[in-house]
Amino acid sequence: PHVYDYEVKEVWHQVTFYNSDFENEQEIGIDIAGDPIDGALNLDPQKNYLIYDFWNDNFCGVFDGEARIEQVLRPGEARMLSVREKENHPQVISTNRHIMQGYLDMADVKWDSKTKELSGTSKVVAGDPYIITIANNGMIPISEGVDSNDEMVSKLEINSTETKEIQWSISFK
Repeated sequence: PHVYDYEVKEVWHQVTFYNSDFENEQEIGIDIAGDPIDGALNLDPQKNYLIYDFWNDNFCGVFDGEARIEQVLRPGEARMLSVREKENHPQVISTNRHIMQGYLDMADVKWDSKTKELSGTSKVVAGDPYIITIANNGMIPISEGVDSNDEMVSKLEINSTETKEIQWSISFK
């Protein structure tokens, strides 16, 4: 197989593309909607999805639920894509801690519509910058320490001198 799909939640899949050809580039792809037995992710065709490439630290964009995700991979390359249903408020789409992009290192992520604040708890490692990638989804982050050079995606970097769990939050307008 060239595509491996791990359903974290009904609205979040971790998808690995693998080019088993060690001499040639290869285009690998999968349909977002459709039956898994037919080689699809079984996500809602009426929704939109945010896709983030872990290894290349790249926001691939917003995809319609009826779209096909396609990537050209270098010889022998593997790509780990986080495919998350787009919400109507800012949301986490990746972290740099682990290829599962938040599944193992993050907890209690929530959006407070009254305060317009995204918050959560992350496991950080002493001396190793921890980066949370957020889809702004039409809002603007106003918290200090958030890199928002891109109107679609912002990044929060957390640095700690201790290995521990850290609570974080980002305010938006």
